[in-house]
Amino acid sequence: ERLVTSAVAMADAKIGVLTPKGLTERVNPIKDADRKSYWIPRHAFVGYLLDAAKSCENIRLHLDADIQDIKSDANGFHIKTGDG
Repeated sequence: ERLVTSAVAMADAKIGVLTPKGLTERVNPIKDADRKSYWIPRHAFVGYLLDAAKSCENIRLHLDADIQDIKSDANGFHIKTGDG
């Protein structure tokens, strides 16, 4: 539900190029009639990611942190912040 209210279904999306000669419509190369796909504004997508991260017990959020280092291994990402 939330996705539908903040996104544009790719089947409904149109791509246009505006030049001094006028507006020209182009074929959307990622339109696929076999599946539903959506374009989501970046701020909405980041909000969805934040909400999902808040609901996961194995993710800790450090907002406004001073990041010192980021490393990854088989267990995931490890981020060192200025406050430890």
